[in-house]
Amino acid sequence: MTTDIEAIKTKLLDKHHTLFNNFNDANFEEVVDLFLQVLQNRNLTLVIKGLRNFYVERHIDTFMDDRENIATNFEKYFKILVDMSNEANNISALASCFKHFFSKQATHLPKIEKDNFFDKNQNNIWKKSPHYFQNILPFGKELKTIYELRNALAHSNATIEYQDGAEPKKMNDECHFCFDIKASVNAYLFVTYKYAPKLKLFFEKQAEPDMTPYLKSVQSEFDEGQSHFIHIKGKFEDIIHAKTIKDIEVISLDIDEDTVENLRQEVKRKGIRKMVVVGNAGMGKTTTTQYLASSDAEILLNRYDNLSMGNPLPIYIALKNFKDEEKKGKTTTVSIHDLILEKVNKSLKIPVEEFPKINQLRIYLYCTRAQF
Repeated sequence: MTTDIEAIKTKLLDKHHTLFNNFNDANFEEVVDLFLQVLQNRNLTLVIKGLRNFYVERHIDTFMDDRENIATNFEKYFKILVDMSNEANNISALASCFKHFFSKQATHLPKIEKDNFFDKNQNNIWKKSPHYFQNILPFGKELKTIYELRNALAHSNATIEYQDGAEPKKMNDECHFCFDIKASVNAYLFVTYKYAPKLKLFFEKQAEPDMTPYLKSVQSEFDEGQSHFIHIKGKFEDIIHAKTIKDIEVISLDIDEDTVENLRQEVKRKGIRKMVVVGNAGMGKTTTTQYLASSDAEILLNRYDNLSMGNPLPIYIALKNFKDEEKKGKTTTVSIHDLILEKVNKSLKIPVEEFPKINQLRIYLYCTRAQF
């Protein structure tokens, strides 16, 4: 499939390179890349097959099928663009897609011209032909062509007729196949160009690693620890108390109920960015910090459908691991950066060299050590 896409891209760049000459803001290669990304992302294999047959393999005997595969999938493609751009959630038909497109991109178009684009007369004949729209709407000829093609092919119409005097078009006339396919591809590329900024944002977000497996591992780590937990009775005030620590501002907390959740809410209310939990051995310092990380992971998992690095990640690290490593007589310095990468990547299982730099992560960091 990758080989096919690269071959198709090369042909599109060669055959359609002048497509956006009148559009100063258009990056044609970028538009082609986005077009092919959408096809792959949403598995539009029939369109890819049609493009491969027409541009790469040049199977003339399949041109009729290629035209149908490309034209009849335009409705699906258009709705995908709208969906990826988060512009509308209720578009269910091609006419709705086009009208939505006109409302966003062709605000200058008079209502009568919009009606001419979509409407037929009482004898089911199109009011205007594709040629009519060539100078009325950018890519109007191509958009009208693929709109008619989709409707005709979907309803097995053998002929397309026009009220404006244009010659009726026979759908099985071979002289039209190449023009129809090229016009259809131009329409695909044009609407891709119009949605390009939002498509780029969509694919940039998709390129980020999904952090769901990591967050689930945070919960699992806490749950596993709880299964071995032996409760030691103690008073909450013995666990949490003010202690002066260098570089950390200590604020007294007045909490009515001795629960971790109330502690968290009070910390958030006071805008505290650093907190130290101190206490005697076995009083629950480690369990408390692990619980906080697990609770944050649960909130994220319940709140978001797509978890990416844009969401602050809870990361729990035992500071006993923060020490230099001795291997074969050589000392390797271990940094917080290394510990965080190791912690996160353990569940994601992607090459470290491909993982983003740590300053791209937003994190809540929870660290513990056995005693102060």
